[in-house]
Amino acid sequence: MICNVCGEELHYCSYHDSLYCAHCDEWKEPKCSDPDCEFCKDREAKLSMCENLLVDRWKDAIHIEIE
Repeated sequence: MICNVCGEELHYCSYHDSLYCAHCDEWKEPKCSDPDCEFCKDREAKLSMCENLLVDRWKDAIHIEIE
């Protein structure tokens, strides 16, 4: 999928179950309305503030190398 703002490729964060644009530094999907949701409750407003995102991107890089 492509970002409708900048045209860069979107990425998926499995920890927060959401698409994001690294170039725009924003989530492309809103948080859900469940205050106890394991994916949304601790998600930062900006993806650059999210520590778990780095783990997801590292796993994606490993996956790409193996293929």
